[in-house]
Amino acid sequence: MKTFSSMRNSIRNSVRNSFKTKVSKTSSIELTKSDTFMILQEDINNLQYGQFKAIRKFSIILNLFKNGISKKTYKILFKKYENVFSGKDALDLLSNHILPIIEPNGVNFKLKASKLIVYFLKEQFLLSPSNNSSINRTYTYSDTDIYYINENYMIPELSLDYKCS
Repeated sequence: MKTFSSMRNSIRNSVRNSFKTKVSKTSSIELTKSDTFMILQEDINNLQYGQFKAIRKFSIILNLFKNGISKKTYKILFKKYENVFSGKDALDLLSNHILPIIEPNGVNFKLKASKLIVYFLKEQFLLSPSNNSSINRTYTYSDTDIYYINENYMIPELSLDYKCS
């Protein structure tokens, strides 16, 4: 017969394990599922050639992020927010799946991803429903905050078909 404390501990462990998400590294390139803007591995490989390298890299990162983030419904203080994601989800997607594809030799992806999220907030590609005041707008990133993608944001569309010369 199991004791109460052993039952409680087994329930706690099963609940903790149910919240852990396991994403394999091989599924990272599968983030390119958009019908309107398809990003190929060849486009990523050709980032070092041609003009407007930074804008093309930024456009690829935005599209991979927009198509790859999993959106959920959150309830905070009696308000229901749909199609939002947590800061932790955004950081994990950028640092584990998008940035290693763009810069395979890079280091410290978590720091770069957090800076990139702050830049997304400044550019208003990402918005936070909890930070509605436009008077005192702060651009800080938090794992616990929730964010949503601004659908009115215009992602720069440049030709990505620069070939190696």
